[in-house]
This record gives sequence, structure tokens and C-alpha cells, in this order.
Amino acid sequence: MGVRYLGYLSLVEIDPKAPYYPKFEEAGIRTLGENLDWGTKLVDLTDPNWRPFFLSMAMEIHAKGFKGFFLDTADSVQRLAKIQPEKSSEFTSSLVEIVKALRQLYPESEIVVNRGFEQLDSWSDSINGVLAESVFAAFDPVTKEYYDVAPEDSQWVLDHLMRAKNAGLDLYVLDYISPSKLGRAWEVERMIRDFGAVPFISTPDLQGDSSLVQEFKRKILVLYGHDPKLEEIPQIASPLDAAAHSLLQATLEWMGYEFEYQCIIDGLPLPERLEDFAGIILDDSLNVPLEDELDFAHWLNKNKQAGRKLIFLGGYPFDDEVSLQTAFEHLALKSGGDWPSPVTSAELVVHDREMMDFELKAEAQSVDFHDTTSPPGAQIHLRLQDVSSELSKTRFYDAVYTCSWGGAILSPYLGFDVSEESSLLYVNIAKFLTKIFPSEHWPVPDVTTCDGLRIFYSHIDGDGFTSGSTVIRDSICGEVLYEKVLKDFPYPITVSIIESTLKSQLLDQEAKDIERYEGVARKIFSLPHVEPASHSYSHPYIWDLDNLEAQKDLYETLNLQLKLTARYPAIDLKREIQGSLDYIRKELVPADKPPTIMLWSGNCRPTPETVALADAAGVENMNGGDTVICNRYPSLSNIAGKVISMRGRLQILASNQNEYMYTNGWLGPYFGGFSQVIETFEKTESPVRFKPVNVYYHFYSADRPASLNALQEIYAWCGKQELHAMTATEYASLVRDSHYTQMYQIGMNRWTMINEGKLRTIRIANDLGYPDIVASRGIVGFNRHDNWTYIHTDGSPRVELALAQAPPSYAYLQTSDAPLEIKEVTAHDLAFTVGKRSAKVKIVQLPADREISVNIGGQSTTMHTDRVGTLSVALEPKTTFQISF
Repeated sequence: MGVRYLGYLSLVEIDPKAPYYPKFEEAGIRTLGENLDWGTKLVDLTDPNWRPFFLSMAMEIHAKGFKGFFLDTADSVQRLAKIQPEKSSEFTSSLVEIVKALRQLYPESEIVVNRGFEQLDSWSDSINGVLAESVFAAFDPVTKEYYDVAPEDSQWVLDHLMRAKNAGLDLYVLDYISPSKLGRAWEVERMIRDFGAVPFISTPDLQGDSSLVQEFKRKILVLYGHDPKLEEIPQIASPLDAAAHSLLQATLEWMGYEFEYQCIIDGLPLPERLEDFAGIILDDSLNVPLEDELDFAHWLNKNKQAGRKLIFLGGYPFDDEVSLQTAFEHLALKSGGDWPSPVTSAELVVHDREMMDFELKAEAQSVDFHDTTSPPGAQIHLRLQDVSSELSKTRFYDAVYTCSWGGAILSPYLGFDVSEESSLLYVNIAKFLTKIFPSEHWPVPDVTTCDGLRIFYSHIDGDGFTSGSTVIRDSICGEVLYEKVLKDFPYPITVSIIESTLKSQLLDQEAKDIERYEGVARKIFSLPHVEPASHSYSHPYIWDLDNLEAQKDLYETLNLQLKLTARYPAIDLKREIQGSLDYIRKELVPADKPPTIMLWSGNCRPTPETVALADAAGVENMNGGDTVICNRYPSLSNIAGKVISMRGRLQILASNQNEYMYTNGWLGPYFGGFSQVIETFEKTESPVRFKPVNVYYHFYSADRPASLNALQEIYAWCGKQELHAMTATEYASLVRDSHYTQMYQIGMNRWTMINEGKLRTIRIANDLGYPDIVASRGIVGFNRHDNWTYIHTDGSPRVELALAQAPPSYAYLQTSDAPLEIKEVTAHDLAFTVGKRSAKVKIVQLPADREISVNIGGQSTTMHTDRVGTLSVALEPKTTFQISF
């Protein structure tokens, strides 16, 4: 990630606890006293054995791969001079000669010295940088207290550092601040940077503990499901069926968090394994085995004490009264007993309309009444009171609340099922979650946007490739889609096939058509903008072969019906994945264009073990998720998450659903049905950009004019938008990268993002300020949209973002609709190379209405900026571009 590691060497002092001390004693090198503050011995620099010993340690460091050396205790030469004043000049010259010998031995290595200001003139040409400790804040090793350095002492050090700066040396400052003093740490960090030095804020043990560096914990654990032996409870087949997925995941992902699912049958993770987790969601489907409930209650308490937020969905997952009361005591919940009891009449006594009545007004409902109240100090958003006439005591039910340890949305207020496909929400989910998890004041890894523009990708499932089409007489859908859409398609597109259909192995297919089918596929895959993909061998409708009983009644068959000659009596998952990928690679695509993604078929619910087969094949995977929000399905519950993470495997979900869902299971209407996906694109753009634009369909969309017209209308809409196009594999890769991205706050208005560089967008709220591109590292530019700033990086695995309150006064990259390889970004220069696809680029903050000199493809030319100082340029693939401001 660009980090340079320097090996530590002490110039004057030797620590008796150091692992190399026995070798030092064996060498018989003289010492001349001690530094009592640190318990170290002072080496006689004039001893002829010291320099070779010192250089031998340097050789060991270099052999281990370190990029250079950090030289400590240079100032201790003054201690030697006090002990033997007559040898003061000898000590100093010996010190300088050791450093010069090190430079001669390793001319390319980086050398940084701690202080050593008195020798600066003598060795400035032998070192690269100077570090000063305790410039503004320090630690007293005797009293063990942190303290602020006196201003006059700070200025003395700063004057010497300025000398080093004027000599062309890099400056580093290491100050010591208590981890409890975050505000002071940020203040000192800012002072160090303002001086022009790189700050380190740490504790005296120098083990990396720092109040300055704070990682945002982005993971959320979702516990769901139950022991399948409990047959009386309806089994939840997948995390996709969890209330946490439909209710919370998309919003929490947008806020910057990542979901990890765990079925209760797999046990409970140890709290220590959850150190990187910000919270735990107890799903509505969760049913803890009775014998484990008490342990579960204590487990919840341990996580609460560790600061992880808890959210209960639907109810409290306890049947055992002792376990329930134990959990309630831990959570400071109050229960009146009677668990639950029937209610004949109830009324709302607390109704927070800012939180409630989001998509549907909350009404008092006579349901089984849990006489429970939220913890002291909680914000109650919905409270019911039992007003049955036969009551002898007052009973309350806090159905929606937030509190210090999290909150709850309890039944029946999770949502109202309007139909099998859609629910309406009572609770404003975003408001609810922002009361529990930090949001909007830290940078968020964003998968909707790239280089300042909303992402666009399109992928085709292989169903219907060989089906006859009424659009062109005697044609198949694969041919029609090639002629009417793919041949002249202006964007990258991912196209998949089902192997058995191309091989004419279905019951109603004839062997004589194999050459025709495979020929069409080869023609499609030969198009330069088409990315090949697999949609399996036999199109399984169910991928969880261990749980067929619970799902098989949903489908007439488990996969496509093949001829006996196919010799495929049962689904083989490795054959479906690796086998189909091998077929495409060997038979259908050019050698330099192997398939890179597996598109799931059927119910699109692979198990983690099935996903592992795609991982083993070295390809990405995608499909699943039910994003269909539109006028017909208006609820935010119709926006799915971006990924299912379970047992260490990621299933990447499609950004929205295909035409099958919009046309009532392909029953129609064919034009007005799928065209509703445009409403989905609009509703996932405003007021919040939840999703990229994803045109996802099957080959059978080409089987009739109405469905093909719908497809063409959708693409026409896309062509009118400013979008950044990519392949499905590229999108899946950046989603995967976002899931593992780490985000750290390293100072006031400074952040570090670490990932593989495939996720290249950070989103911040506009009121946080503007990216200071020159003070940042790996930041290329930004684009503001609505209330958000989308910041693009150069793809470095470690990016540092510095924020400022004023916009940049220099030019920067605002948008690009295709990938760029950034070569240089400074206050005076911007240089990049266009990737494999042509790009339309906007550079802003240039002089308005002026001729600007640029270099395109090695040739100098001029271009004219518009009236606001924007330069818009269209560039061919692989073209270099450079502009100096």
C-alpha cells in the first residue's frame, strides 16, 4: 500500500533488553555511563569495534527487506561530551562518519535521523529526513505523565527543523498524547502539518496505540433462523428472506455499514471475534434453541458491554421465562409478566409522527400484547396501552424505541404486507438507524458512483437464447438480440449462456442446430464490448441441494429437462459452474477473453459452499436480490442490499430485478411491464442514490416486438443520462472491495481508506467540506450531487483524504464516463491515460472562456473552456492526456 518500513538503529545508546545486546557484549565495545531516564548504556563512539558492529546490524535489517533506517539517540552524543569533554570533537566526528558509512553502504536506502541538529550541516547530504520528538506534546518517563511543551522550547526545535527543511530534508514529528485526549491530538496533528511535517501521535511504548487514529467499525452481524429440527416453525431458507435484509440492509449499506449473516444453527460467534463489529441485529426469524437461551442472554450482555449496538426486529427471541428475565435485566427492560396475553382493546399513548407513519400510518392494533417497556432514558417512538375494561393494572407495550444500547422495531410494526411482492413501512428506517449508528459525519465507501458519475452496467441471463422470435421470421432470440441490440451497443455489456441449450440437449431441441446456436454465441462474444459469462450448464432453479425438500414444490423441475443422451441424471454443482465456464472458454470465446463472472440462475440463492465453487474457479458471481421499487411497488422495502455475506463468502446481488418480475412472471404486459424499471432507476437516484443503473434481462426479451421495444426504450433512457459504464464483473469486484474496505480517521478532517483499489469512490455530506486534493493522497477529483460529494480516487490501495472548508482554487477532474489511469495530480498538473474504452472527461476550475494548452496523445494543442471554466473532452481508448494549469 505504499508504506515504507525503516529498520531501527540506535547511534549512541544500547538497551540491555535488546535482543542484540549479547552480541554487543561479546564484541567487547566500551560504554561510558548510562541514560537513567530510559535505562540504556552510552556507547563510546571512538571504540573501533562500534562502527563495524553498527553496520553489521544495518546489514541484518537490510537483508530482511526494510527500505531504509531510522537512526535514534543522535542527541546523546552530548551526554558523552559531558562525561569526557576532552573527546567531544572525536565523539561528534565519529557519529558523522558512522552515518556517512551507512550511506555509502546503502546509497539507495532511506535514512531518517531523530534530531541530531548539531550535526545537520555535516550529514545533510547523507540522510533523507529528520524526526523530532516532543515538539508540542511530550511524556515524562519519570513521572509517567503527559504534558504540553513550553512554547519557547517548541520554537527552538521548530527553528532547527526549518534548517532541515531548507536543506531539502523530509520532516517528521513524533509527539506523545494520552489516548483519552482526542481533541488535543487533532490540534497537535494540525499544527505539525501546518508546519510542513508528517505527524505521528502515539504513546511512549510506540506500539501503534494512538488516540489520533480511529477505525470506523463498519460490520453489522445479523443473527437469523433456527434449528431445522423445529418443524413447527416455518424455516427461513435464506438471508434474503430475513426482515433485516428487506428492512434495514440497503439503508445501512448506504450509511457505510456491511452486513454479515449467521444462522443460529451455526452457533454464536465469540464476542472477541466481533471486535470489528459495530452492532448486532436480532432478526424476526431468530429462534434460539431453548437449551441455549440463557447463554444467549449473557452473550447479548457481553456484546452490549463491549459497546456493540443491538437491534431487535419483530420480538425478543426467548421462550424460557428465566432466560427472558435475565436478558431484560441486562437490557434494563421492564416486563409485567403475562408473556404474551390477548388484548381486546388498545390505544396509542405515544405516537412519534416524525419517526412513524413513514409509508403507512401506525394504528393501535389488538394483537398479543407483550407488557414490556423500554429502558430508562429511551426515546419511545410508539407505545401502546391495553385499555381492556377487565384490566386490574396498567399495561404498556413499547413497540418502537431507541436507547443507549440500540433499539427495537417490534411486531406488528415491521411493515404491512400489501401483497406477496410488496410491504409498506410504518417506521422511517433512515431516521431510526441514524439514532443508533453514526452517519453523515464520516466518509462512506460508495458503490453507486465512479469518477463522479452514477454507475451503469447491463447483464443478460442466458434463458431464451435458442427460443424462436416473432421479431424476425425464422430467427432465434440470440440472433435478434445480436442484430437489434448488441451489434451496435455503445456500452460494455455482460452476456451469459446456458451450456446445455447451446448444445441442443433439451428435450425439444435437435442436434442439427448446435452449429447455429454456438455460431451465434461466438459472434456475440467476439464483439469487443461484450463480456462473456456463464448462466450454468443446466439452469438449476435451486442451488441449495441439501435443502431441496423445503423448496422443490416451488418449481416443476429442479433444472431444465435434458435428453437422456446428455447423461446428466442429477445436478452437479461443480459441473454447473466450473464445467460451464470451461465450455465457454474452450469453445466460444477468443483466447484472450475468458469468462470472468457466474450469473446465478433460478432462485439465485447459492449457499456459501456453492459460492466457494465460483471463487475457486477464479470468477466473480452475481444475481439475486429483489430491487423492484417503482410506482407499482413504492416501498423502500423493495430495495435489496448489495451483497449477502455468510461464512466468509460473498454473493453479489444484482442492483435491480429483471423483466420477469416486471411482467408478472412473463405473462405481460410486455412493453409497459419492463419499462417500469425506469421508475426504479429514478426512485433509486432521488432523494437518495441507493443503486447504480442496472439493465438486467434475459434473451427472451427479444421474442416479441413489445418486449424488445421496452428494452430499446430503457436503453434510450440510459443514453440520455450522464453515466459511468462498466461490466458486471467490474461492478461485482468493486462491491466485493467495498465490503472489505477499512476507513480510519487519522486527524481532524483527515481520513485514510484501505482496500484493493477497485472501489474508487468515497461519499461525504456536503457540509463536511471539500476535498483538499493537493493535501490528500490518491484523490483525483470530486462531483457534487444533491446533498452529497462523490470523491474519486486513483485506485491506490491506500488513500488519504484531507478536507477543507473552501473549494479548491486549482483545476481538478470532475467526471469521466469510463476508467482512467491517473499519472499525476498536483495543483499545477493533471495527467492520465484512457483505459480500454473511449471516455468523455470534464475538468473544472480552469480559467473561464479561455484557450488552454493541452497534450493529447503526445501532441500539443489548444482547447477552449466554457463560461464557467469547464473543459469537456472526448478521448479515444489508450490516449494520454496532460494539462498544466
